Amino acid sequence: MQEDEKKEKVFLGVIGAFIGAFAGMAAIVLLGRIGLVASIAGVLMATFSLKGYELLGGKLSVKGAVICSVIMIVMTFAAEYISWAIDFMIGLNEADEYIGFAGACFYLPLFLSDTGMVWRFLLSLAILYIFTAIGAVPRIRAVIMENKHPVTPEYSTGIAQRAGLTVDTENENKDEDEG
Repeated sequence: MQEDEKKEKVFLGVIGAFIGAFAGMAAIVLLGRIGLVASIAGVLMATFSLKGYELLGGKLSVKGAVICSVIMIVMTFAAEYISWAIDFMIGLNEADEYIGFAGACFYLPLFLSDTGMVWRFLLSLAILYIFTAIGAVPRIRAVIMENKHPVTPEYSTGIAQRAGLTVDTENENKDEDEG
């Protein structure tokens, strides 16, 4: 079966994209925990999500790329939020103000606004989104270019033919054969 003939399985593709995005999320959080630039893991988020969709969905179409993009946006935010919540939890626990992970997630927005660190969070998130886009855009662009059809009578809306802007070669050849 050729690549073009593969039927896309959207539901399985979404599952694959989520699995890939969870792997990307883990990379963001873990690399951040060990002190590496977690932003580079954004590239992994994009790669894993798109590849997950393609592996389980059979192929990556424009529809799949859009679905993956939405998943990546949500999961990238979740990964950054979790990273900040873990840092917040560890900071409080070191100061003998013990709080669990759920409490850290709940109180993080209040902490960010009270300390004026909202902009730092947003800047960090923006950088992570940029790196995720760096990983995603070339692949998504390739998918769009692969799925772009030339303007031919089969793909045309018929407006050009009705306006007399194109020549219907199929009918023209029939006319020549009859004449």
